[in-house]
Amino acid sequence: MADFYDALDFLLESQVEKYDEAGQRPYHCDPDNPTHYAGGMLMGSIWGLTAQDYAIAEQRIPRREEIARLSIEEAAQIHHDMLWLAISGDKIKSQAMANCLMDAYHHIGSHAISILQCLCKCYGHQINITGLMNKQSLQALNMLTDHFEAAFYNRFNDARRQLLLYLFGRPMEAGWRACFQAWDVAVSHDMLSVPQLTLEGQLGRVGRAGAMLVEREKFRVLAPDMALVFGGVLAAVRVCVLVGVCLLCWG
Repeated sequence: MADFYDALDFLLESQVEKYDEAGQRPYHCDPDNPTHYAGGMLMGSIWGLTAQDYAIAEQRIPRREEIARLSIEEAAQIHHDMLWLAISGDKIKSQAMANCLMDAYHHIGSHAISILQCLCKCYGHQINITGLMNKQSLQALNMLTDHFEAAFYNRFNDARRQLLLYLFGRPMEAGWRACFQAWDVAVSHDMLSVPQLTLEGQLGRVGRAGAMLVEREKFRVLAPDMALVFGGVLAAVRVCVLVGVCLLCWG
């Protein structure tokens, strides 16, 4: 199963790489970022953890010094409780998918799980889009990544990219837009749970994530336009099994 600290390294890479001096603590205060405020005061973020995240996790308003001096171990525990547990990371087989899903949850909240559930439906699994990780979603994810890890991973990142465009009011593919509208997705980026990055920054992050698995040749790749065909096959198999069981019972 996936390892949390591997996913944490993936998440923190984008947070630390923005700072020029090697070894500098990744503490940042952005007066234009609403998540850097808590209790009406600018407190900043560190290790990818904003003042708002800290306030929610600790259920109190922190002091600015607490944010600035937060250790990596303390930040890791909060990320574990707020992100890793939300995606049920310990039950995901694919490390690459767990890494990407936790990173997506960090930036777009429960929309990340909604994207996952939408793709599982495209591949023929009967799953409701709830934005909450459940047993059915985990089973479908693990089944699909067992056979089509690279394809599923890349389709997830494509959907994530399209959702970001949708949230920021930019043009996107009509098919994805219709799907997102069915979720009652917020139409403004102001509604993002953690608006830490600009659209360009987030799209660049998605592109980097999507490119990571392409280089790993051991995975079978199912072309995106084959997803619905594969889903149809699954549906046909289910029907055949059901008919077979009915005939046996009737006989």
